[in-house]
Amino acid sequence: MASIQPKRRKNGITYYVVQRYYDAYGKEHQYNIRCANLREAQLLLPYVEAAEREGRKYGENLPSRKKAVAVRSVLTVKELVALYIEQGNANRKWEASTLKSKESVNRNYITPYIGDALITELRPSDIQLYYNDLLTKPAARGNHQGDPGNVTPRTVREVQKILRPALMLAVKQGYIDSNPAIGAELPKEEKYEREQWTEDEFKTALRLCQDPEQRLMMQLMFSCTLRTGELLGLDWKDLHLHPKEGKPYLQVRQELARLSQKAIDDTKTVVYRIFPSATGRDTATKLVLKKPKTDKSVRRIYLSATLAGKLAAHHEEQRKSPARSLDIYQDYGLVFCQDIGRPITHEMVAKRWKKFLGTTELREVGFYSLRHSGATAKLRASHDIKAVQGDMGHSTTDMLMNTYAAIVDEERQKLADEMEQLLFAPDDPVDEDENT
Repeated sequence: MASIQPKRRKNGITYYVVQRYYDAYGKEHQYNIRCANLREAQLLLPYVEAAEREGRKYGENLPSRKKAVAVRSVLTVKELVALYIEQGNANRKWEASTLKSKESVNRNYITPYIGDALITELRPSDIQLYYNDLLTKPAARGNHQGDPGNVTPRTVREVQKILRPALMLAVKQGYIDSNPAIGAELPKEEKYEREQWTEDEFKTALRLCQDPEQRLMMQLMFSCTLRTGELLGLDWKDLHLHPKEGKPYLQVRQELARLSQKAIDDTKTVVYRIFPSATGRDTATKLVLKKPKTDKSVRRIYLSATLAGKLAAHHEEQRKSPARSLDIYQDYGLVFCQDIGRPITHEMVAKRWKKFLGTTELREVGFYSLRHSGATAKLRASHDIKAVQGDMGHSTTDMLMNTYAAIVDEERQKLADEMEQLLFAPDDPVDEDENT
């Protein structure tokens, strides 16, 4: 039976439609038909199958391949976006998290609304109406506990980041003459104020937390402004608690994540370790240790002497655990792990966090927000945006400036007061002419 077979090449994946046929002497042959992309292979396959059913080699006494493909060369938006994502994978342009995000946006906000529309019939006004209408639609629930509300301007911008290049791909491949998404007016993105604890609330939470390991995880998230995946991916080899020179520090070089096999195989994400399934059965997704998304995320973060001491005590307690002598113990060298050595997952952290909050009267915030509470405290204490940027692993100060604009403005106001004290002595008379 004819089939589509991908072959990995230096410049990506090449797709072939493969046919097996018999010549006049009964000898079997294989005919490999190279295609420009997966979509072309999918369009060609039915014609090759028809030739196979007729007992002949495709192309003999049949319309040319170009004509055959042209018969079904009109794409829907759903087919085009699938082709765009497929090519992004084939060329390994994206990180696994980028692929996951694009697939989610397509699944929730593109395919359900305009997936069946023919790209040849799309006009700029259609795209604009679609974007305007999208803001009135309910957002996908995702990880929201309550009502997620309507689609946000930010989500519409994420849709544009997929549709515009996808339609440009259609232009390059000759499906349409122009890109209807160019020039679309996007909604203004509203400033988002992240819900997070104050320093006093965080101190109260530490005092109320009775679980030593969870308390240490909270202290690291706050003090080192780590991402949750970075915290769960910490290896004891990356902690330098007693350096010969300088302060103790930890090195962020990997993070724990859950990826599909497709993301592992087809994206540029660097995976260091794939953990075996806890059940022993094959699963749709794998728990992995991977390189962080950006180079700036690979970083050194200095530790206070007290925090380094707490980590050393945690390491000693972990080494003395009776569970280490069990046959089922799996030692992966993780700083935070389950009793049998396996990694603690994001879901476990969220469940544990929710249970802890339920025992207190504290405001409900996400565990991840401790990173932002820590960044806020560092900015207020140091006034050093570049230093905090380095600890957070941001590529530029822009994200920090936008997220913590209120704090930056507070410091600018303080700076004005400091300049007042520097320039003018308390008893200096004010020149009235200067105020006119």
